[in-house]
Amino acid sequence: MEYLLETDDMKQFNIISETVDSIINELYNGSNHSLVAKIDEALFDNNPDILYEVNRVLSVPANLNFLCSKILNDHQFYSNVLKSSYYHENGFDKIVLLSGKNFKLRLHHFGNGLKIPMENVHDHRWMFASTILFGDLQMDMFHASIAQDSSNEAEILNHFVYDSNKTSGSYEVTYRGKAALKLLETRKYEFSQSYIMWPHELHRIKNSNQEESITLILTGNPISEKCNLYSTREFLEEEKSPQYYNDKILRKKIVNILEKIYPQKN
Repeated sequence: MEYLLETDDMKQFNIISETVDSIINELYNGSNHSLVAKIDEALFDNNPDILYEVNRVLSVPANLNFLCSKILNDHQFYSNVLKSSYYHENGFDKIVLLSGKNFKLRLHHFGNGLKIPMENVHDHRWMFASTILFGDLQMDMFHASIAQDSSNEAEILNHFVYDSNKTSGSYEVTYRGKAALKLLETRKYEFSQSYIMWPHELHRIKNSNQEESITLILTGNPISEKCNLYSTREFLEEEKSPQYYNDKILRKKIVNILEKIYPQKN
């Protein structure tokens, strides 16, 4: 009898498959807290393949509907969701469903009738995986250089460094001067597509105010407390303080999202 040695690719596939299966088992048979612990364990080393596949399986409408229902019916757990969720200054609802040491699982809802006050170009403090649950998402990708090196094709913007520390109740941004941003490409992600965004990638969402899109974001372990923002103007003080929801509004927003991505038949 011949025995085939397991290749590295096969080992990786088996590890990912076992990880995803264990998370789904925890989702349906465990508590919200044990699910957070299981995802934390899976993402401790920022493996992009695992990040991608865990996001994909949690984006399955039936799975996501079950998760949200569990959260809404867990008063103690839901209170933490309420404390972490708010209307983002870049123009979308940010609902933090799960949060651990190594990750956050967030629903982003764009184009729900609210005006986008300032959609800046930015990178991130972490790698993340995203799946389009409703609509599509368009973004411009940029390369930044110092303003003196600009060409006619570059967009001159104000460069700020964002500090994620919100102990004062608002975040801090530090002005770093002018920067030249050159458009590299425009990407469009359609319904059900998933993708990975790397921390260094600079992008700007270009959907219009009324162009609705819902995404599920799974962030990895932060590699920094800071990231870069590029804007046409300075940040207003009121834009630095998150606009948190009350209980009634947040529940309504979650239910509205679920109705769009997992409509129930009467």
